[in-house]
Amino acid sequence: MTWEGKMNGYDYDVAIAGAGPGGCVAAMKLSQAGWRVGLFDSAQAGTLGKPIIIEAERPVFATVGVDIPSGDMAPYHPDAMKIISSRNIEAFTLKDPDNKFPVALFQDRYVRYLLERAIHSGVIFNPGCRVEGPLLEDGRVIGMNISSSKGSGQVKAKITIDATGFPATLVRALPAEFGFEFPEASNHIVSAENSWHEAIPEKAGEAIRKGSHGENEVWTRLGGYGIYSTLFTYLSQKRNRAYVLVGVKKDYEKQMPANRILNKYIDEAGWFGKKLHGGAGYIRIRHQLDKLVDDGFMVIGEAACMVFPMHGSGLASSMYAGLLSAKAASGALRNNDVSKRALWPYSAQYQLTRGYKFAGYSVTRLSIDQLSPDKVADMMESGIMHPEDMKNGLMINDPVISPASLPERIKGLAKHPAFIPVMAKMGMTLNTVLAHYKKYPVKYDKAQFNDWRNKAAKLFEPLGG
Repeated sequence: MTWEGKMNGYDYDVAIAGAGPGGCVAAMKLSQAGWRVGLFDSAQAGTLGKPIIIEAERPVFATVGVDIPSGDMAPYHPDAMKIISSRNIEAFTLKDPDNKFPVALFQDRYVRYLLERAIHSGVIFNPGCRVEGPLLEDGRVIGMNISSSKGSGQVKAKITIDATGFPATLVRALPAEFGFEFPEASNHIVSAENSWHEAIPEKAGEAIRKGSHGENEVWTRLGGYGIYSTLFTYLSQKRNRAYVLVGVKKDYEKQMPANRILNKYIDEAGWFGKKLHGGAGYIRIRHQLDKLVDDGFMVIGEAACMVFPMHGSGLASSMYAGLLSAKAASGALRNNDVSKRALWPYSAQYQLTRGYKFAGYSVTRLSIDQLSPDKVADMMESGIMHPEDMKNGLMINDPVISPASLPERIKGLAKHPAFIPVMAKMGMTLNTVLAHYKKYPVKYDKAQFNDWRNKAAKLFEPLGG
């Protein structure tokens, strides 16, 4: 009998490392399908999640079948988003009269809600368990090594899912022969810090009257601290809340770390009162791994680099991956076959529905990375970079240029003709990458996949990606 048929002696049908959004969704869906699921996290239930505010596109909640954040889980919904260049010039303003923009949420509060849903579905939650690495046998994953206050041990499962987020504890520890080729370059890592405060009413009111900030608006300043940098702020005198998020490339930290930029802004703004919430950490912004499964193994969420490269949010992608991975895992378990061939539908469906968009936006991000801050400001201020680009990024639509946006873009190119070859090259690369990702192998075939991967690598190589 092959190993695929040996299904006795396991602690769980599925063991999931990491009780973040993706891990909780995968656990909940698998348990609802009738499987024995163990969910492991180093945190306790009451301290689960990251103390950050994050955004996710609205449709994903209905797709996954969970409640959209509201009440004390949703910190704000702005009336407008103002985009500002590194020269402090407003490039454009986006408004959302139809309430379609992504919803902001407290990640930790929402993750605890998802955990409650998972436990209610029958998931066995194992708090205080640190996942140390994968458990291997005969060239496949059969579980994971863990440690806790009670000591060290092993957990065996028919399928093991890595949902450990940025550390990617399991997938990064797999031997080279598994072929995941995890990216380690620092140009794909962002240092981020955010802080949510009560506003000082009189100071906030004064700032709004003087135009230093808009009431119930988000202001996004791009490129002020390196090409890929964001200073994202929100202010509302009526709601008595103020917020700031800073993201800078890890390579930039030696010049000006994120926490110094954040504290400098808070001090200079003057309207930040008591701190209510906030945290910091690293985010990996490279497009997702080329493959997401192996024998007895799946990887989801940020552990698979599923953070959208244009705005650094991975919550929606993690939940979506949790849903897809659960469906594929459930089918494999029913057929008593947990080989990578049986689990491949998850890898293929993710790449063909969401992954190709991430790859396309990686082309945009890596192309812009090669420009100077002033060049990026020229693009923003002239209309070459159009409001629809930001809207598509927020909604994770296909990265395409509509005919309606062409007149404004052409005016910008006429003013800055040096961008014509730059934009032409980026457009050609973008179209080639999108077309290539839509050819991702639907079924696992080693030779076919390796050919696809090699071509993908050649497409991104000139961009440093």
